[in-house]
Amino acid sequence: MFFDGRIDGHVQHLKLLDDPYLLVARPGAFPGGPVPLARLDGAPMVAHPPICDQARIEQQLARGGVRPEIVFRTVGNEAVLSMVRAGMGTALLPGLAILGHDTRADTTLSIHQLQPPLSPREIFLLWEKGTHPLSARRQGHRDRRQRSRHDRRGRTTARRTKQVTGRCEPHPDHADQRADHPARMRAGQQQQVAGVRAGLRRGGTRRRYRSGGRRGGRVSLIPAY
Repeated sequence: MFFDGRIDGHVQHLKLLDDPYLLVARPGAFPGGPVPLARLDGAPMVAHPPICDQARIEQQLARGGVRPEIVFRTVGNEAVLSMVRAGMGTALLPGLAILGHDTRADTTLSIHQLQPPLSPREIFLLWEKGTHPLSARRQGHRDRRQRSRHDRRGRTTARRTKQVTGRCEPHPDHADQRADHPARMRAGQQQQVAGVRAGLRRGGTRRRYRSGGRRGGRVSLIPAY
């Protein structure tokens, strides 16, 4: 899993990247360019709940004597940006949360770097100790390959059986259908003969019929003119 920080326990970590924090405000709230952190002291701010990396950022601001007034908290990045657009205050968000295509083209927001910069958010890949981070994915690939080989062997066996015997055997999983296959063939033949006889009686004329051979396991009777 991906997480913004290390966690304790039976877990291994791999740092992937640093995600710097940026200041988001309404256009014209600050001059262009980096904004001094001191300008945020006492200023209204919208923020995430004080969990995960948000708590660390607020502690770093407090150590530098910067204590913004948090007026609204929410877990959603888009909700934070909406509150900034509405004029409720500024926001400190990591770059991955705001530097999408829509945000760059948004004329209702102004994005600034900080001076001095805050410590970036660290993104880690976490997985259980003693395993490989891609072991579950690799096992899934192996299972799919085994199922594919099994299916190919089943199709090859069916083709070979048809070439040797001239007919296709029922699927092994359909044992009940395979068991009563001869009985169903005889019943079908009897129904076909009964239908021919009934047609002769209704027509009042006896026609000679010849065998058309076996088609699909059944005897075909064709009028002989």
